[in-house]
Amino acid sequence: MGALVAGLKAGHIFNTWPLMGERFAPDGLMSLSPWWRNLLDNAVTTQFDHRMGAYVLTALVVVLFIKSRAEGATVLKASSILLATILLQMVMGIVMLLQYVPVSWGTAHQGGGVLVLAALTYLMHLGRRNTAK
Repeated sequence: MGALVAGLKAGHIFNTWPLMGERFAPDGLMSLSPWWRNLLDNAVTTQFDHRMGAYVLTALVVVLFIKSRAEGATVLKASSILLATILLQMVMGIVMLLQYVPVSWGTAHQGGGVLVLAALTYLMHLGRRNTAK
């Protein structure tokens, strides 16, 4: 999702949060035809999808963190790291957007995505290792 937002420079069109402009679902959402072009070519839709994806992913990580408390100290630590990286990523994304997407913040946000992926990979590794026992 981030690659589409960056490629379309979608972060430059709605530099407000939590609303996009003055609305939750802004004008121009899904305005291209055929409908599937919106997923790749519509900057409004890609920014909206990116935000909604971030909210869903953050909520899922919070649920995962809560459930991991019963799994032992190592898994709890790994899920805590994942939660910290996802929250940092979300804060960086919001700050970057409000600052009109400076390149330094955009680069940091992309790097944050790598950290989220690394933390998730580590947690999955622990989960597989624990199931194999």
